[in-house]
Amino acid sequence: MKKMIFLLLLMNACSFPQDMRENSTDWLLQSARNQIFTYGNVPLAKKYLQIALEEHNSAQAANLLVRLELQGLEKNNVNWHSKKVQKLRQNALALVGPFISSNPQSAFLAGLLNYEINNDQALKNFELGANANLPVAMLYTGLLFHHHKKDNDKALHYFLKAAHAGCARAGAFAQALIDPVYSDGGQALDLSVLQAQAKGVWGLETLAEYVEDLSAEEASYLRREVHKQKEEHRHQDSLLTYHLNQACRFN
Repeated sequence: MKKMIFLLLLMNACSFPQDMRENSTDWLLQSARNQIFTYGNVPLAKKYLQIALEEHNSAQAANLLVRLELQGLEKNNVNWHSKKVQKLRQNALALVGPFISSNPQSAFLAGLLNYEINNDQALKNFELGANANLPVAMLYTGLLFHHHKKDNDKALHYFLKAAHAGCARAGAFAQALIDPVYSDGGQALDLSVLQAQAKGVWGLETLAEYVEDLSAEEASYLRREVHKQKEEHRHQDSLLTYHLNQACRFN
């Protein structure tokens, strides 16, 4: 009996690491992604990510932790201005804060966390991501230049840049600024249209486009989910084609 117990303990020791803190950042990140995408076990994924952040100072871990928090808020339709969410927002900013200047996705997430709360700071965050060629950061930089700074020239510049990098939404926004049929010459772009087209920005589409190092299976799964969402907006393909023709003229 004692021998059997010893063998079981030995098997367990061989099957699992003695301490997850001894594992590499890559192993911890991949384990977290497996828990999210394969098993749907977000609490365990967060534990892996917390270790990667604390022990290896991983920007990717901080970014994914914040994404999970944002998706949880969106899923539960939480009031962004409530005291509870403000505290969560501050904690999330503390997670990505150390990486803002060195990691474009951290800068973008900081921008999202500041968006509509402190738009001046959000714009600085988004610009850092945009200057590092992150398409979604270019999109949001354009949005803030339009509706916060009232500078449509800069807004159009960032929309065109983002669409040229493959962000379909930005093509639609660029067309709205260019075409007087949509926006009275770019002077009165309807923010309700922007908000409708930006639906799901914290959801699957953001994760699909911007999470680092997706496996082929994860990427395929997310593309299928995003495709379902985009079925409602098939016209955007033609808008993007229009935009790309415009981009050649403006660049």
